[in-house]
Amino acid sequence: MKLNIAILLAALAATASASPAGDISEVAVDADASELLVDPRAELPVAPRASFFIDARQDTNGTSQDEIDQWLTAHNDERAQHGPVPLVWNQDLQNAAMSWASRCVYKHNRGGQNIAARYNTRANFPREIDRAVGQWNNERGEYNATTFKGAGHWTQVVWKHSRNLGCAAYSCPQGTLGKKPGDKWKSLWYYVCNYDPKGNVVPASKYYPSNVQP
Repeated sequence: MKLNIAILLAALAATASASPAGDISEVAVDADASELLVDPRAELPVAPRASFFIDARQDTNGTSQDEIDQWLTAHNDERAQHGPVPLVWNQDLQNAAMSWASRCVYKHNRGGQNIAARYNTRANFPREIDRAVGQWNNERGEYNATTFKGAGHWTQVVWKHSRNLGCAAYSCPQGTLGKKPGDKWKSLWYYVCNYDPKGNVVPASKYYPSNVQP
């Protein structure tokens, strides 16, 4: 699927969590968001795993319990404003998200998936889970409840029928995620979230009114 990349440049000194002067951050969000899934009646949902523990002493690309909590909070705080029940964490979905993120290829590999990338000129820049999900949540004002278009990331976040979540944040090497080797971007974070049951289901007129409540 061809992705239209929306690029936003901003000096991190102007953000809430300022970095040393001179650092520059760039954000990439695919314009198409989660791929639309045709009527899912034939699909079987992934069994939810509401709670489990992962040792927080992990490498850069591990997923600690604190990070799981960040993913869930960023999603469920938004869902709480629009009616759906909270999502629960699913290890199978997380494993799939990490497997895909580790390829450092900026595109979807399935429906029911949100992706985002953040780049920074400073090496070893930390992951920013709240900002990754915040990018998706900030689309809420773009949603058109008449045409059901726009805000594809946000509609997946708040999709009522989705129950399970698994995400990964992966630190990719320079020269990946659409960047060139040797350019100024030293930190490249790739964020992938998988949802089950999958959202953004078509035909939109049948599924969106009952699943997306602005």
